[in-house]
Amino acid sequence: MKASELRIGNLVLDAFGDICDIDFIRICNVEKMKLQPIPITEEWLLKFGFRKDGMYYENAHLQLSKIISKNGYDCYCTDLDFSVFMTELEHIHQLQNLYFALTGEELTLNDKI
Repeated sequence: MKASELRIGNLVLDAFGDICDIDFIRICNVEKMKLQPIPITEEWLLKFGFRKDGMYYENAHLQLSKIISKNGYDCYCTDLDFSVFMTELEHIHQLQNLYFALTGEELTLNDKI
């Protein structure tokens, strides 16, 4: 994971395996602080307010699907207007960044879960 992949507020794991959000100090010291990406899981998608619909996870703006690949699970994303694009997502910070790029809004955690 490179600092250039991150934005302030992205969620990552610190050297102790604890979840933290990226701030200015952490973004400047990604390697030194041994920050690691968080893999996308069903638990995380539900925390972000996605609803499971068959093999898909949807919110108001995105539809995600997980397929099995040789590396485990890959998450693919399309928008709900059925625009012709698909991108592979593996980590939470990638999902947060894509969501912001498409909607101009931050992807926020659901406090109810």
